[in-house]
Amino acid sequence: MAVFKFSTALRNLRLGKTLSVTDAGSQISFENGASTISDTQSRFLDTGFRPGDTIVVTNANVGGNNQEYTVTSVASTGASMVVSPAPSDEAAAAGTPTVALNHPGKSLAHAMRYGIIYLYDGTMPDDADSAEGCNILAKITISSATLTAGTLTNGLYFDEPSAGVIDKPSGSTWSGVGLYAGTCTWGALYDNAIGTGADTTYIYPRIFGNAGLSGAAFLITDLDIAVGIPVTCNQFQLTEGNA
Repeated sequence: MAVFKFSTALRNLRLGKTLSVTDAGSQISFENGASTISDTQSRFLDTGFRPGDTIVVTNANVGGNNQEYTVTSVASTGASMVVSPAPSDEAAAAGTPTVALNHPGKSLAHAMRYGIIYLYDGTMPDDADSAEGCNILAKITISSATLTAGTLTNGLYFDEPSAGVIDKPSGSTWSGVGLYAGTCTWGALYDNAIGTGADTTYIYPRIFGNAGLSGAAFLITDLDIAVGIPVTCNQFQLTEGNA
């Protein structure tokens, strides 16, 4: 039987949590040449902004900056976002802008796109907010390539929903290479921020689930992971109402 455990951050997003960052004084700036919005408080990643999000800026000093943007990438520190279109130059002291997602919450597929799967040994935690406490046997990305938090390249994504279900695209290879020898018992799908460890402030969307050859949340090719040997996740299918 497939077991899924959703983190509190993911549940909050699905329930319509509003994501926004407001300048409280000389914090948010805009740079045309680098196509960036920056925040001296480094709040963008922890707030929940991710590549592919559509955001809206209000109350900027330069009127043309008050518009919608698509996020291209988010710095791993959370200090800046590359956006499109490029904003006009505006210093941090010029206004008190607010940067917000242009709609409340995110769908399940939206929240978890461009993520990564870690395969673990040992006992799965009781909930997805707890620290993993197990060995990382492998990291699953698109075709075993490297994923950097805040970027979309090589991140996992889901096919269009059908009959209330989302799954990996049929032509997409979700794979990795063994990093530690052991028997895989469970896995975790992390969103693009790759937030591991105990999440006591509920900022990291992630899903924990059991692993197996069949009848589990994560269906993988071999439960016995060996260092340097490829492993593939054949299916991670989510039905509305899983958690």
